[in-house]
Amino acid sequence: MEVMGEFRSSGREEAIKILYFLENDSELQKSILKFEEEDLETLIPIEDLVEKYETIHPCNKRSERQRKTRDYALRIVSKVYDNKREIDKDIIKYSKRRIERIDMITLCILRLGICQFAYFNDIPSDMKANVIISECVKWSKIYEEDVSTTGWSNGGPSFINGILDRIFHEKIAG
Repeated sequence: MEVMGEFRSSGREEAIKILYFLENDSELQKSILKFEEEDLETLIPIEDLVEKYETIHPCNKRSERQRKTRDYALRIVSKVYDNKREIDKDIIKYSKRRIERIDMITLCILRLGICQFAYFNDIPSDMKANVIISECVKWSKIYEEDVSTTGWSNGGPSFINGILDRIFHEKIAG
């Protein structure tokens, strides 16, 4: 299914929200861990992952824009979960931090950015790094907690910019 460009940015932002929601659902995380521990080859259906999200944040299926945005977001979330181990290995390698030490929203933004680099070809390659990194930095500024309110920094726009830039240039484009 082809998604028009105008829906991509909104879809990526929606994907971050879904990823964050899923990471904070302890019941779902237990089932995902069990699934991973059993090393099952069958992928978890995306519908199972987002069922709770849909009940809290329903999509207006009658709005073509909302439907396309949600469909694109679900494609991204599905691809992130299908490749989560590999994506997290890259995050650990390039950030030099354990996953547990990275703020959850920062982690979701990084996962989305890496997924877009590695598994999506809907942005021309000469623009891919600029578009994805710029959007991820923008979302970091919007969604990450202000250092002044928490008293510490666990990432932020410069952290996301640096990690995604290194991954793109050393692994994807390199």
